[in-house]
Amino acid sequence: MFQAHALNSFHSISIRYLRTLFFFSIAVIFTSSLVAADISSTWNGGVGNWNDATQWSSADFPDNGNGGFTYDAAVGGGSANVNQDITIQRLDLSVGTITGSFNLTANEITTWTSGTMSGSGRTIADGGLSLSGGADKFLSQRVLENSGFSSWTGGNIIASSGATIDNLAGGIFEVQNDNLIDFNNVGALPAFNNAGMFRKQFSFGATTIDVAFNNDGIAEIQTGSLILS
Repeated sequence: MFQAHALNSFHSISIRYLRTLFFFSIAVIFTSSLVAADISSTWNGGVGNWNDATQWSSADFPDNGNGGFTYDAAVGGGSANVNQDITIQRLDLSVGTITGSFNLTANEITTWTSGTMSGSGRTIADGGLSLSGGADKFLSQRVLENSGFSSWTGGNIIASSGATIDNLAGGIFEVQNDNLIDFNNVGALPAFNNAGMFRKQFSFGATTIDVAFNNDGIAEIQTGSLILS
């Protein structure tokens, strides 16, 4: 009897211990997931390096992992020089310039309504692109890389100095306007490299691409026309 009672007590204690350990583990995992809350950080409109925290509205410069957080970044004026590889969640360029020789990766949507992307680095839109608004968008030398869903709804894209737009395999670049990707005759001829899906729809006029168009994927014109020059 004593041996059975001792065994049952041990079993009961073991079950309680394992149950406590399980709920403690769940609590730790849940708490850990709350630590990396998103911070929206805005460039102050000056000219400087991306990793200069004094140029941003947040306590630290936006780069996922800083302070244990993930970041959204907005540039609405001035010039932000990407002087180290940076990864953020969302990127918003409305006015001003993003430049530099390093890569800027956005895991979620990249929104570009106006302004300039330049320099020898890459802007990597892993979460897709929204190219909107009526203002021109200037791409000089830099590589703009899309691997998600991109919608181009407004504004011309003015490209120069060998700039490239790379629509990677699996990416969709959807044209929903009758604007143009224009080479402004500065530097080497820019290029649009399509390895995914390039699709025009919802607009019934002509979209003109005045840069090299290299298509290794699918180009689909559902409405209107596409002029390659």
